[in-house]
Amino acid sequence: GKQHRESVCHHRGEGIVANALCEQNAHNKRHDRLTRVCNEDPCPANWWVGPWQLCSVTCRKVAGGGADPAGPVRKRSILCVDQAMNAQPDDRCEGQPRPPDHEPCAGRLPLCKGLLDAHILVEDIPPEYDDENNVI
Repeated sequence: GKQHRESVCHHRGEGIVANALCEQNAHNKRHDRLTRVCNEDPCPANWWVGPWQLCSVTCRKVAGGGADPAGPVRKRSILCVDQAMNAQPDDRCEGQPRPPDHEPCAGRLPLCKGLLDAHILVEDIPPEYDDENNVI
């Protein structure tokens, strides 16, 4: 960063007064603005987390909402960036846990329409509809 110091017109007993008063009565000319560099340490980098993408499918094939390990996932971009939002190597964000860049979609998806009927339990079918026992 930088620090700046500017001269102000100060009258004894009254504090800061209008510059015009000093310009008329001062014996010395006004000092120029002084600038100095300070705190040259770079600001720490942070993780930039992008929005989640849509899942690659719109319904799940596994009942119960469990995540099929080979099932669909949704993804997002994660970048290590400096204060100016410039991409940096991931090691610049060291010490900060990296947010996850993917997660299963299964728990967020409805069961596929064609599978809703297939998951009716056999015990739930009344005997008069059981073709195996030929009961009608």
